[in-house]
Amino acid sequence: MDLSRTVGWFTCLYPVALGGGTEPGRVLADTKEMVRRVPRHGLGYGLLRHLSGWRPPATAEISFNYLGQAATSHNADDPFRFTEGPRGRARSPEGDRLHLIEILGRVADGRLSLVWSYSDEIHDEATISGLAHRYIEVLGELIDHCCRPEADDYTPSDFPLADLDHAALDLIAQHFGSVSGPGESTDSGGGS
Repeated sequence: MDLSRTVGWFTCLYPVALGGGTEPGRVLADTKEMVRRVPRHGLGYGLLRHLSGWRPPATAEISFNYLGQAATSHNADDPFRFTEGPRGRARSPEGDRLHLIEILGRVADGRLSLVWSYSDEIHDEATISGLAHRYIEVLGELIDHCCRPEADDYTPSDFPLADLDHAALDLIAQHFGSVSGPGESTDSGGGS
């Protein structure tokens, strides 16, 4: 392939079937564990899919691509920075839409930005707007949960060499009490 006119970066896309639930802590923990179990962080899925002719059993209706965190440079001498003006189309309008809804997210300068793409021939703006507002509500609930002192900090994949499951980790927490999360310290009450 001739990539000489390619601008941007390459990413690894692979399907993940997310579970649901009403308990934010359990949903977060289960999702974290499932994503961490994906072999090689999804690297190789594209090879399997395109070179072998294998196709996933079902086509996803929603694509969520999180681009990560980036600091916007305000230095005019910096050769790499986000453009301020119009960027033009990211893709041809004649191309096939692979998903009914595509969500592209990133954090820049500490702010989460989500871009929702959809076909106005399938969904109306009010439907997508309602879905996006509900998404923000649920995200707020998850953030509120994570900010509570009693929120679980660890899951079994945080201890890959210990071969723990949720039940064993819960038993350890019951036996030894609360364990502080990364970057926190606890006072055991004893002198040092």
